[in-house]
Amino acid sequence: MPKVMLGLVFCALVSVSAGAAKPVPTAERKVVGEAETFELVPALTASHRGSDGQQVWSERISRPGASFLKVHFVDLNLQPGDELALINSFGRVVETLTGRGPKDRGTFWGLSGQGDSMVLRFTFDKPYRSPPFRIDRLMVGNAALTAPKTESGARSICSPADFEDSVCYEQDSGKWDVARASVGVMSVGGNAATSLFCSGSNVSGSNAILTNQHCVENQAVCDNTEFGFDAYT
Repeated sequence: MPKVMLGLVFCALVSVSAGAAKPVPTAERKVVGEAETFELVPALTASHRGSDGQQVWSERISRPGASFLKVHFVDLNLQPGDELALINSFGRVVETLTGRGPKDRGTFWGLSGQGDSMVLRFTFDKPYRSPPFRIDRLMVGNAALTAPKTESGARSICSPADFEDSVCYEQDSGKWDVARASVGVMSVGGNAATSLFCSGSNVSGSNAILTNQHCVENQAVCDNTEFGFDAYT
């Protein structure tokens, strides 16, 4: 299982021309997952007191065989100091939400949790008069997209070809760290059939991503694209 770090980055589209104009390739639309109706409202009366004195509510969501899970939050509105953590199948916190979430939106898709289960862990100090959030949709990742591919027979992708795969630098720690800056780009939204799975590269320390135009066609798509860093397979 590859290590994957998910995140959102600042998006700005820049056109780069090199010589004569070339036709833009038609993107192959691969379904990255299926969106389903999923109703969840936290029952905070079932919480318990943690070791630090805060109240803790948790819930596990499972879909056997899924490559990732992604939940859609509605009306997230947490009190100051309270936190909602999204934890993937491997025990890693992929996102910690506070207040009204990213960009103070309240209603949004959370980041994807790799694996076929996700734990929501909500820690809070004071009681809520109404639920601090609810979930109305769930994206279930298509495992076929991330399944390892097998080939028969020996095959080399290193020199003397006129290009080198990043794996050729695996023994050089400095170059290998740079090579692994390759990212998986997932545009995931309410319509899974139009989501696109393709690749890009982190080309600066300020999280500028270089990818193809047929992957991210306009600013609206760019603003809602989720990037998986360090995802070399």
